[in-house]
Amino acid sequence: MSGDVAIAVISAGSALMASVITGGVAWLVMRIQLAHQAREQRSARREQLLRNVLAQCLEAISKARLELAAIGRAAVTQAEEVRAEAERELDGAVRALFTHRTHLTLIADITLQRLAADMTDAFEQLWHKQAETLAAGTPLTEDELWSVQTQEAEKLERTMAHFVARANDVLSSL
Repeated sequence: MSGDVAIAVISAGSALMASVITGGVAWLVMRIQLAHQAREQRSARREQLLRNVLAQCLEAISKARLELAAIGRAAVTQAEEVRAEAERELDGAVRALFTHRTHLTLIADITLQRLAADMTDAFEQLWHKQAETLAAGTPLTEDELWSVQTQEAEKLERTMAHFVARANDVLSSL
């Protein structure tokens, strides 16, 4: 019986060891599955969070584009008003110069008309440039829109300074 007991003890020990190994492997497999599921859930939450952030960014970009378009339209309207006022003032100056009958006055008149035409062309270029920018519908960043408008304003300032300097010269010569 001692041999049978030893065999029974060894069999029971082997069965116990097999159960422990099987249980350990089953626990390890279950642990790996749970870790994998947790990773997938974190990944899904990250994707959803990224989608939400992207949707908010797109909405903000859309609002910014609408605001920039409104600002651009207002700038075009303002440029038209400035151009119209400048044309009225230039027309008034040209009419006043026509009242003089001397040869020098006629030369000055022609010179001022050319300068006025240059100013009108500069205003029209600015107006057309802004209208083309709006009509193109290409999205511009605020920095790009500011840069374009700044460049156009600088050109307009140079043309205006040239006009004033030349007009002063012409009027001084009278």
